[in-house]
Amino acid sequence: MWLAQQINPENPMYSIAECVEIAGEIDSARFGAALRRTVAEAETLRIRFTPGAEGPVQSVVPDPDWPLHTVDVSDDPDPAAAAEAWMLARVRTPVDLAEGPLFTFGLLKLAEDRHTWFSRVHHTIVDGYSWSLIVSRVATVYSALVAGEEPKPDPFGSVRDLVDEDTAYRASEQFTADRDFWSRRLAGLSEPASLAPRPTRVPTDHVRHAGEVSADRADALRTLGRETGVSWPAVVVAGIAAYLHRVTGAPDVVLGLAVAARSGTAAGRTPGMVSNALPLRLTPQADATVADFVRSVSDELHQVLRHQRYRYEDIHRDLGMVGDRKRLWGPEVNLIMYGARLAFAGSPATVRGFSIGPEEDLSLVVDNRADGDGFLIDFHANADLYTADGLAGHREALVDFLAALAAAAPEARLDTVGLRAPEGWSPPPPIAAGPG
Repeated sequence: MWLAQQINPENPMYSIAECVEIAGEIDSARFGAALRRTVAEAETLRIRFTPGAEGPVQSVVPDPDWPLHTVDVSDDPDPAAAAEAWMLARVRTPVDLAEGPLFTFGLLKLAEDRHTWFSRVHHTIVDGYSWSLIVSRVATVYSALVAGEEPKPDPFGSVRDLVDEDTAYRASEQFTADRDFWSRRLAGLSEPASLAPRPTRVPTDHVRHAGEVSADRADALRTLGRETGVSWPAVVVAGIAAYLHRVTGAPDVVLGLAVAARSGTAAGRTPGMVSNALPLRLTPQADATVADFVRSVSDELHQVLRHQRYRYEDIHRDLGMVGDRKRLWGPEVNLIMYGARLAFAGSPATVRGFSIGPEEDLSLVVDNRADGDGFLIDFHANADLYTADGLAGHREALVDFLAALAAAAPEARLDTVGLRAPEGWSPPPPIAAGPG
């Protein structure tokens, strides 16, 4: 992340952004106090990067001076659109890794009982899991301050703890075993299937289409999981892989899989950039049943998760892919299953993803933090490759395909599950595989 930003310092895409939509009144002074206290507690939010003799040097600085932007759009004819425009402008603003701060916070008032807390943080210092810890801490501290109580003690570990755990892992037998696993698993890997052509440059903007999978459809997917003995997220991943296989005709499907890559006490309680992304290689068989394929995807997920700490960057080096534009995968899947229900002094809150960082192709975010019994599927894509209408078409077609998969009998052949490809869509032309 650091190196990519140095290569293109004006590219604003190397950050993650989220909105916390709060259904209630908010005391902005106490909210600001809760946020500042949490920034002081979470060392990763105070990291700076400076050049050193052997590369970048990471250091934790004292609590810096930074603003909480308070924005009142309640008098705007369309408060939601005004808030969206304000947030999007911040997402598209470059970040200086040396000077900082490496975050931007805004508290937007849409109505007396509707507020949005916007956060944009550079991906060098946080990942999705980290941010869930920080958001939860802000909610806890704010609720205590409103109640006139002293917040519970700081729960976070230090960045040094994360560095020490990673150093120990890279010197361990597990690191060697993980490297051997990935070398075997990716032998003979060809150019991965995608819903778009190969990107021509690093993305500088993205397009997004989001929506909820209804409770009845979500329940049907959970039922299929129970019938086949796998978790419902594995069923959704299987559906995504089957959709990509069916609409592209590619025999070998490789999805990217975002993983937390956390083990050990420090990693579980310490915000920092630890997450990883790994290839999930799947080969649907022509005569596979729904149950067979779902179980095979679940088995492969478990294999990958056992070796999830081995870095994507190391795999690239091992395969001799440093410096080229060859991809390990096409679309990427990000399963967000963490994060408790939030409340700010009794006011319920919902987290909504806004930007998840640079997308060379397409990311499908399966987010279990929706209200009710449904879940969210958000599409985040490289704006050079996808249009808003094209992205919406694929998302709607995928959700319909997941419903058809859930409605099919487990013993039905996978290739008989109903599929409606987006209107006017045809697969991109094949790309010749490069060496290696």
